[in-house]
Amino acid sequence: MEVPQLTRQTLDEVFQTFGLDAVMSAEEYEEGVGQLESELRRLGLDADAAQLQRLPFSRAVLDFDNYPFLARFHAYVDNVLNVELPPALIAWLCQVLTHRADMVVHMEAMSQGLVQMSAAARSPLQALAKFLLFELVRLELVLSAQRYPQEVFRLGLELDDLSNLAENCVDTWLREVPPEDVRSLPILVEAARRKFADLKRSAEMKKALVSIQEDLLREIRTKVEKELCMCEPKNSLLVRNEMPALFGTLPLSMEELRSRNRHILGNESLEALYKRSQRMKKRGHIPRRKGIALLDFMRMVDGEEAIR
Repeated sequence: MEVPQLTRQTLDEVFQTFGLDAVMSAEEYEEGVGQLESELRRLGLDADAAQLQRLPFSRAVLDFDNYPFLARFHAYVDNVLNVELPPALIAWLCQVLTHRADMVVHMEAMSQGLVQMSAAARSPLQALAKFLLFELVRLELVLSAQRYPQEVFRLGLELDDLSNLAENCVDTWLREVPPEDVRSLPILVEAARRKFADLKRSAEMKKALVSIQEDLLREIRTKVEKELCMCEPKNSLLVRNEMPALFGTLPLSMEELRSRNRHILGNESLEALYKRSQRMKKRGHIPRRKGIALLDFMRMVDGEEAIR
């Protein structure tokens, strides 16, 4: 399974239009496309297997044993907003902003291609397109949650709620839209945001019924989530693993944590990760990231103060 023609064409146009040659050479670009094809092929097979089992993506991405590529990709998406950006990439993103209208055209073409492939007959390519559509919609909701954690986590909502909401929107959209009607991704995202707002209003009503102890726990969770938005993903993963009761998760061994988050933790030894975790516990605070992450950049684009 190769990068679809429409997607490859869009990637080539982006490379030429937005000066990606300032970030990578043509040879590095071709090598990157080859690596992308390999990763997409494995994601497509995992996504197709999940569909054959009639397993929702929102559940498959939590199953590292049976759907490892989906699960690891999903875990990385959760952290990508807080990964520090290299200076060359920051400079390129600033340059892209001067051509924002052109970027919208390219992204629209790519999103329409994903929608068309998602609505096609079942195949690894169709499953891949639907999975990427699910992750794109969910990423928009995660971005809202990370920018305004006090409006989300304080109400008792979880990231799994965002997964379920995103998948429900994608499923409903593909089921109700006729094959010849190709709607844009922004329309789907806006539909998800509206349902997200309804979900928050429902959570606000439920919040009035919870006990003081539960309310206090959510306040603590909200403050910790806000701090985690300001730190490196490595530290965030370690903190979440050390506080499973607060985040409603199960504690993992350091080896399993690294295995599930190779894109973030893969280069550090288990001993180094353990020492990093112990230092944070001993100091009683989470070190903030020094560089600019994608979340900071997006806040600044919207005229907000970066999380620093």
